[in-house]
Amino acid sequence: MFPYDPDFSPPAPVLEITVHHPKTADLKTGVRAQLDPGSDISVLPESADHAIRLQHDGELEVEGYDGLVARALLCVVKLEVAGEMLPPMSVVVMPRSHAILGRDVLNHFTLTLSGKDLSFRLEDP
Repeated sequence: MFPYDPDFSPPAPVLEITVHHPKTADLKTGVRAQLDPGSDISVLPESADHAIRLQHDGELEVEGYDGLVARALLCVVKLEVAGEMLPPMSVVVMPRSHAILGRDVLNHFTLTLSGKDLSFRLEDP
């Protein structure tokens, strides 16, 4: 079980993940990531791109929950989440303070949210 992060209002499921360069094993960086099963694609902060010089994979037009549309850079990464290394995937890179883990990542796991206890479980089925 992981605790929700009380720095969010209301508290949110957040965990530390590791972003790996897809081709250079020793290039990696840690990032705080909020779990968002409503998001189609995961988002990394620009700081992760700058830290390990990610491999760019084009651009994507994205729409936020507020309906605003923006163009975002796509980067290929390997993500290590809850001790599991995922296969290389394209994620969006945007100016933000933390990552968002969307269904492209969360669908690799069984996610159990316990809002009443302010905790969650993320397991490899």
